[in-house]
Amino acid sequence: MHSQKVERVIEVLEKRRLDAAVLRLPENIVFLSGYWPFIGWSTMIIGRERTILLVPESEAEYAREEWRGELDLIEIGDYENATKISEVLKDMKARNIGMEINFNTVASNPVRGEVHIPSERFRKVLNNLGFRINDISDDIYKLRSIKEREDVSKIEKAIKVTERALENTVNEIREGMRECELAAYLESSIMKQTGEVGKIVFGNVFVMSGKNAVRAGAPFNVSSGKRIERGETILMELNVCVDGYWSDLTRTWVLGRPTSEQREVYETVYEALMKALEYIREEKRGEDVWKVSWKVIDDRKLGDFSPHFLGHGIGTGFHEPIPMLMEGSNHVLKDGMTHTVEPGIYKYRMGGIRIEDIVLVEKRGCKLLSQYQRELEALYR
Repeated sequence: MHSQKVERVIEVLEKRRLDAAVLRLPENIVFLSGYWPFIGWSTMIIGRERTILLVPESEAEYAREEWRGELDLIEIGDYENATKISEVLKDMKARNIGMEINFNTVASNPVRGEVHIPSERFRKVLNNLGFRINDISDDIYKLRSIKEREDVSKIEKAIKVTERALENTVNEIREGMRECELAAYLESSIMKQTGEVGKIVFGNVFVMSGKNAVRAGAPFNVSSGKRIERGETILMELNVCVDGYWSDLTRTWVLGRPTSEQREVYETVYEALMKALEYIREEKRGEDVWKVSWKVIDDRKLGDFSPHFLGHGIGTGFHEPIPMLMEGSNHVLKDGMTHTVEPGIYKYRMGGIRIEDIVLVEKRGCKLLSQYQRELEALYR
């Protein structure tokens, strides 16, 4: 019996008049099967009648433990094996094949250092063997945007790890501590939770203070050797992964007493966040959610200091393309979508302030999945 997710892929095959889907990206395989490939050479083949997982011999035992639903597993060597894949496809009598071709980013696998991706050479081999290749990347992204209860539970585990790390760290910040030291403390707190909530737990933490926090409004997330000074904003972004599912949270603290400007800007960011949360529900457009939040910031004459989108999808990738909350986005929110909401304001002399949370879209509103406190009064000593 196919899982509901595999059934949704089969619906794509029927709609596109395809015989099978050949999926190679670890983020897609873990979403559909529960098994998170280590090396990246694993292949999930979904046909109208059968679902087959080809895995390297070194990962076979792990795959059997994690695979959800009906198991049809074939062991291959620890290398890319287009010949074996073609044999399976021919046995399925499949000629029109759907594959991931158009993707801008690739989520990490458990190894983190390198991710093998479906190569042009691999597709050429299949083409030369007589298979017709069709891009189903957008179909898979749309499918992944709707989460089942089990997916939400896994995202919540990653959030729980993040919030514990913040709780363990709040009293450790000292004047003169380097950004990289604080980031290392947070990452250590994340890693120490391995085995408690998941088999594989890791995080990427970026700590930026003072003038560096201003750069967090652009893609310059770097924990530097800069020492944290009293009175500076300390912006911390934590990307945490538990068994292939991600959380993406940001909190901003001030070491010491905030200035009146820092407090006013923080209150603006907080209000922009709350307005968005009140507005989010099924059938709202991504651009309209952005407008509600942006209006709060723009009305305070701070629009020039808020340069980035309001939110993005999250799941087996921590930046998923559906839905996007931004100007021009026509993405329509659907029940079961998970995404971030992350308004931010970045001013040179004041610092950078961002609050980022994760929500689950529901028919009549949204459920706030992240709970760690976000009131400025509780963030300074």
